[in-house]
Amino acid sequence: MAAIVLVCLALSGSVWAQMGPGGNTPPRPDPVAMLNNALESAGAAQLSPDQQQQLTAIVNDYRTAHQPPQKGARDQGMQAAKNDLEAAILSKNAAAADAAADRMSAQITGRATNTIRDLARFEIQVLGVLTGDQVNALRTQYGNEGLLRTLGSLAGGWWFHGGFGHGMMQRGRMR
Repeated sequence: MAAIVLVCLALSGSVWAQMGPGGNTPPRPDPVAMLNNALESAGAAQLSPDQQQQLTAIVNDYRTAHQPPQKGARDQGMQAAKNDLEAAILSKNAAAADAAADRMSAQITGRATNTIRDLARFEIQVLGVLTGDQVNALRTQYGNEGLLRTLGSLAGGWWFHGGFGHGMMQRGRMR
């Protein structure tokens, strides 16, 4: 159970991983240029103007739908569960701590599931724009894992800015 909670907590930090120091979102590289560079390295044809337009729309839609929360914004449900957990710990009430931890875990798991599903759908959309020759060249050059990392990097989220848990800790404290 503890391992599951830790993984879920790491995934929940994905939203904050997109934020730079002071809560600023770092500038994101041009996804079309990044993909064209990968295609060139793989010896594949560059993206056509139509592909570039489609990919730009897909990336912009995804990034707009997955904006990081505003600096200082709090999830009220998560904050309430965290407060309940702290109160339960301080009052030495294991049953109440378990209940608060379960609520937090359920919220984190739900967010992580949605994030993973949305990213998979995004990558499927991107693959739908590429030609079979482009996909095969990328797969040959980078393997399946590298191909998927390339596709995921277009979204510009936690998988691009440092992986699991990056950004969860700030000055030694949980965000």
